[in-house]
Amino acid sequence: MLLVASILVGIAAPADGFQRPNGFHRPPRHAAGTTRLRAKTRALDPLDELEEYWQAHGAKWKRTLEILDVRAAWQAGECDGVLPSGKRSRAAAQEKLVDVARALELYDADELQIRRRFRNATPSELLPRWTKVIEERDRLQDEGAWDAAVVQSEQQREFQQSIVKGEVESAD
Repeated sequence: MLLVASILVGIAAPADGFQRPNGFHRPPRHAAGTTRLRAKTRALDPLDELEEYWQAHGAKWKRTLEILDVRAAWQAGECDGVLPSGKRSRAAAQEKLVDVARALELYDADELQIRRRFRNATPSELLPRWTKVIEERDRLQDEGAWDAAVVQSEQQREFQQSIVKGEVESAD
């Protein structure tokens, strides 16, 4: 699920200029029950595979999809002009006055309305992204680079999560 989340984040919300700072590495940890996509599903129809995956793991994606919606809104400029208090600025309506972490806090406090892009998405709506994820998974497995990609995606996910939490502002 971690690699899928990283790939979906990459597809859904392109990188916004943040780079991983030097030294931001953490040994990979794989908690019991983590789900890794394996080649055993290659024979399935992508929609069937997605529906099976979504039925088993869809509830776990609630928060991730909320974060994707907030981040996509922030990147699209929908949060521009929002003061840290949650009110709109008249003087700086086109300026990014809040970061992703503060936008997420405002969303959680129901002080910022965010358009639904990914929340409540059905498997058929996510199918184009899922197909890209499966193609990338198959390519990595064929090249023998799957395990390294999982480790890298875990590190990237942790870095992105630290940005959302406000622990890291930029690569500087």
